[in-house]
Amino acid sequence: MHATARLRGHGLVLTPRAPFVLRRIGDGRDDRVAVQHGDVAATLDPRAPGSPELEAVAELLLADGPTPDGWLVEIPGAASGGSFAVRWPNHHALASSELPGVPFELWGPDGSSLFVQGPFDPPPAEGQMVAPGQAVADRGDAGGAHWLELAYADPQGATWRQRHHILPFGLVVSAQAPAAGADAAMVVAATLVGELLDHCPCTVEVSWRSADAGPTTDGTARIWRCPTCGGYWRGATRERARRLSPQHAAADLGLI
Repeated sequence: MHATARLRGHGLVLTPRAPFVLRRIGDGRDDRVAVQHGDVAATLDPRAPGSPELEAVAELLLADGPTPDGWLVEIPGAASGGSFAVRWPNHHALASSELPGVPFELWGPDGSSLFVQGPFDPPPAEGQMVAPGQAVADRGDAGGAHWLELAYADPQGATWRQRHHILPFGLVVSAQAPAAGADAAMVVAATLVGELLDHCPCTVEVSWRSADAGPTTDGTARIWRCPTCGGYWRGATRERARRLSPQHAAADLGLI
């Protein structure tokens, strides 16, 4: 079974048993969570978290380290054990996915959905993101991520929009919705992309992996590993660094 997302917050970590659907009770007006696993349901109340019903649908542990007062969706990262976390968007159910390599789906209003894939090394090219029957409608760059928007028709003939955000460290955030209400879904996706970019060290100030830490002044390259996504970078400064494939990183570090 592939890795799935989990919730972190209120000093707790909740790992739901797949297949699952998690919904915010009161649509986010309080912090209780309805957990559905098949035909079995339970409620997580962070003020009184333990119950036999909850044990049947999820694993609940005390968090190691500080957690926010709200709920974060923790996304499995690289094979090294890194992970990413984003705020759970309001008005969206968190559900397991049957798609390979997809740790969760977010189900929004009017049939909209959002999902995350990866990380891929290297990040996928545009051509890999276009499925049969889809046409490229737009493309652009925002906040360090490239995005590709596609248009297609469902079996009933309704027009849908799908947008893939390709992040520099290999994650792909995808959102799709009926064209008439797609703008709201794209805003939610862009918000998640912004959170991922803000919190991954691959896109913020670098800490170099070397005996004498810090960027060099003579142009000598350093190897740096992002503790979040597990990716390797090589360069004299972060701005001039390039991402290495796992094989090249292992060779440069003398591991092979």
